[in-house]
Amino acid sequence: MHSASRALLTACATQTSVAPAMRAISDAMGASLIYLCRFANQRPYIFAPPDERASAFLANKAPPMSQLHVLLEPGKSGFSHTLHADWLRQARRDPFYNEFMRPNDMTQRYATPVLNISNAPLALNIIRDPRLRPYDDAELAEFATVIPHLQAAVLVAQEFTRLRAQAQAAPYERRGEAVFRLDYDGRVIGMNAEAEQALSGPVRLVNGRLTSASPLDQKRVDQAISRAIRHLRPTMERIDDGQGAARYLLVAMPVDGDARDIFCSASAVVALVDTARRLDLSDALLCGLRSAFGATQREAEVAALIATGLNVEGVAARLQIGLGTVRTHLKTAMHKMNVRSQTELAALIARLS
Repeated sequence: MHSASRALLTACATQTSVAPAMRAISDAMGASLIYLCRFANQRPYIFAPPDERASAFLANKAPPMSQLHVLLEPGKSGFSHTLHADWLRQARRDPFYNEFMRPNDMTQRYATPVLNISNAPLALNIIRDPRLRPYDDAELAEFATVIPHLQAAVLVAQEFTRLRAQAQAAPYERRGEAVFRLDYDGRVIGMNAEAEQALSGPVRLVNGRLTSASPLDQKRVDQAISRAIRHLRPTMERIDDGQGAARYLLVAMPVDGDARDIFCSASAVVALVDTARRLDLSDALLCGLRSAFGATQREAEVAALIATGLNVEGVAARLQIGLGTVRTHLKTAMHKMNVRSQTELAALIARLS
């Protein structure tokens, strides 16, 4: 038990998979499954090692889980369980219990708080085969020794995610761009001073979410943020400055990491690039692109201008070359720089600049 829980903390500290350690803890407990759950915004957030039942739940192949299944009692430490007669009377009228827990042998469940995250308790849940005897107090007391390791593992995972978000944001912040940090639900959980100023310009904050000053841009803003958070795909969208000019480039970048939803960590970084700023085509930047990636002078110029937010037509006008030539240079530059999208190209050049 103790070696398995220490292995969990080690996996978090080394940023390797925690699934083997969680399975080892589950085996040491004689459980069929253990998972972490946080119930917030009227919905559960689950983190579990690979398991058919957990996968079915996460894929929304089960009825919605109600507050009844949180199990935790306010102000109480230690384990609560589903074996109380009062709880069972309520559960027998509950679709989640009848259509998911009972058919999947999940009716013997234990839960204990780990820590509070954004005013919602994160709980360790233990599923035991209902054909086996219930755990006794001594066993539950031993299981509780895992909690300090879980607390440390969560804090380590949160810190690594924070550092990844900081690294994503740093190139844009150094250039004085507005940067927002978003959680898994797309709510803003942090911003820099430039972002606060941008709230009176191209974007607004409504119920904690980014909205465009131009309603016509809102669908694209939502899609960009969703692609970054849910599909881990960086995305760029041009948006209105609030006065009718498509002046800003919204860059939505995913922040990878385990359990971004349940740990309430930064799941995406959104930068607003002001394309009206002076374009930086410094000799140092162009030289760096040539030496690091083997780009030609013209390929480096095209890539740098695209990264500042200009479209193909704008680059052609700036460099006084044809549209086809710009596209050819851009395609070659992206291949040499090993990026698959203009969003990745912008992020790469932002780091170099």
